[in-house]
Amino acid sequence: MKRIWIEQKVKDTDEILEVQKILINSIPVFRTYDKDKLHLTVFNIGIPDNLYEEIDKIVPNLSYENYIDMLFALLKPFVELLPRETVLKADSLVLLGNPKTPKIGIKLIKSSTLKRARERVIYGLEHFLLQLGVTDPQAFILNNKNLGKSYNKDYIPHITLGTMLVPEDPPKICLGEKLFHFEPSYIVNFDQLKLG
Repeated sequence: MKRIWIEQKVKDTDEILEVQKILINSIPVFRTYDKDKLHLTVFNIGIPDNLYEEIDKIVPNLSYENYIDMLFALLKPFVELLPRETVLKADSLVLLGNPKTPKIGIKLIKSSTLKRARERVIYGLEHFLLQLGVTDPQAFILNNKNLGKSYNKDYIPHITLGTMLVPEDPPKICLGEKLFHFEPSYIVNFDQLKLG
């Protein structure tokens, strides 16, 4: 199975494309992401099979089929509960990911809408894990490679613009009062749970 995450696509990419052009001109080793891939990750669930393997270590009698059915039941309501559209204000450029080939993103200021959406996902995920038999869902999530990054209190809402092939300090770009509009939330690769 493929990785599952909740995202919101950027609605108007013109301003982001301008920032990408500045980065291309200032950093020769910078490679941009296509405009149709520009998005805000609300929450990363990860690869369902990997998550099952981790849960299976704690709850060995859980069947894979039951796990997939329950994961589908957990995620299905989020399609309706998550924000229809979101507007977030730009903060600054931020380096993300692997320090050897860092990604450059636009850090966004958290809104109350985004905060509530993430709280709903986290609450649902903790309840899901309790139903499966995980007695300490918070500890499980924090120690899980996929879930821990999204659960972390240091979560940085951002739009990843591209990757540097070699680390380099990004130029100072004034993002001013830029507002970014996002399309309604959706769950990437969600349909595979129905087929699996």
